[in-house]
Amino acid sequence: MLTRVVAKSHNRVLAIFLVAFFLISLLAIFGKVETAKARKAEAIPASSKIDNMPVYAQQRTLSCEYAATRAALGRWDINISELDFINAIPQNPNPHFGYRGNINGVFGGTVDYGIYAEPIALYLNSHGINAKLLSGGIEELKSDISKGRPVVVWVPSGVGWGSPYLTSYEGVSFKLMAYEHAVTAYGYDEDGIYIADPGFGTYDYYSWDSFIRAWGYLDNMGMSILSGSPAYTADESYGIAPQFYRQWLLEGGLELYGYPISLPVETKGKIFQYFERARMEYDLSAPATQIIALGLLGRELTATRTDELFFRPVAPLKSDSIWYLQETGHTLGGAFLSYWLNRGGLAVFGFPISESFVESGQVVQYFERTRLELVPGTNDQITLGLLGREILNRKPNTMLTHLPIME
Repeated sequence: MLTRVVAKSHNRVLAIFLVAFFLISLLAIFGKVETAKARKAEAIPASSKIDNMPVYAQQRTLSCEYAATRAALGRWDINISELDFINAIPQNPNPHFGYRGNINGVFGGTVDYGIYAEPIALYLNSHGINAKLLSGGIEELKSDISKGRPVVVWVPSGVGWGSPYLTSYEGVSFKLMAYEHAVTAYGYDEDGIYIADPGFGTYDYYSWDSFIRAWGYLDNMGMSILSGSPAYTADESYGIAPQFYRQWLLEGGLELYGYPISLPVETKGKIFQYFERARMEYDLSAPATQIIALGLLGRELTATRTDELFFRPVAPLKSDSIWYLQETGHTLGGAFLSYWLNRGGLAVFGFPISESFVESGQVVQYFERTRLELVPGTNDQITLGLLGREILNRKPNTMLTHLPIME
C-alpha cells in the first residue's frame, strides 16, 4: 500500500538535489554525459534484392498472412501450405494469440480479420524453422533483406491509409485495423521497397514515404525467416520471443525495454529474454494471455549496496510533492514520481529501493526492476538505465549462446 505523507521539507534531500543539479549543469556544458549506448553500427547496403523471390496468391479471402509467410519460406525451398497453418494454429479473438474470425469472411472488416506474427512464429519454431520478430524498424528490415531473409510485414492493403484502434479481450490489449494485410518485403533501394503481395500474387514497388507510413500503423510488426541454425551476425539485434512481442510493441518498446540483447532461454518452467533495459519472464504453466513479468534487475544489480547511505530506508518524509512508500522505506517525488505514475507504476518499475542521488555525475533512483535517470541539463526528462546490459556484462555470456525457444 502506498502512503502519501504531507508536511515540511527535508534538509538533507534538498541539499542533495542542489548539489546534483550543479553537477549536472557543469557536465551538460562540457558535454561529458552519455545517456545511452548506441547499438553497434552495421554497414547496410544502399540497395539489395533477393533473386528469384516466390510469390503466392492467397487461397482464401483472408489468408494473406499465411500466403505471405509461404513466400518467405519458399525463398529457402521450404514448403508449408496454407492448409497446414489453418489446421495447426488455433482461433482467438486476439490476433496476437491466434486467428481472429472466419478466414473465408469478407475482406476489410475487423471481425473476420486475420492473424499477427506471434502464432505463426511459434508454429514455425516448433518445426525447427527460425522466425525472427523484428524490433529495429526500417534499418533492421533492410539489414535482414540484405542478408537474404524475406520479411513478412503488416500494412493496410495496397500500402494505403489506415486507422488502427486499440481494443482488448480478456484484459489484454491489441490493435485492429480495417483492410489489414500482410505482404513479403524482399528488396529495396534508395527510393523504395520491393513487395511480393499475396492479394493477387503480384510483385509491387512502393516509395519509402508510403511504406514507412503504412508499416507504422501496426507498430512496424515484422517477421523474417532465417535459414538453418540462427545465423545472427555480431552487429545485429536478436529477434523478440513470440511470448513477449505483443507487450514490447504496445506497452513500452524501446523506451521501457530497449532492444533484445539475448536469445530467449527456457529454464525452470519459464522463458526469459534480456533486453537493454529489462528482462522479460514468461511462465509456461500460466495462460497464454498472462501479463509478462519483468525481472527484478534493480535488486539484483544492487544486492551488495544495501548498506550504502542512499539505499538505507529513511524516516517518513513530509512534503506536499513527495510520496513515502512504506513497503521499502523510500521516497519518490518530482520528475521521478511523475514518470513512475505515467509509465506503468508498480507493475513496470516496482517500488523504489533507494533515494534519488548523484551517481556517475547523473541524478538517478533505483527501483526493484529498473533505474530511472534524469537527463542531464533538464528538470523533467527521464530515461531508464541499461540494466539488462549491465547484468549481462557481470555474468558469463551463457544467455547469448542458447538456441531460440522451440515451443
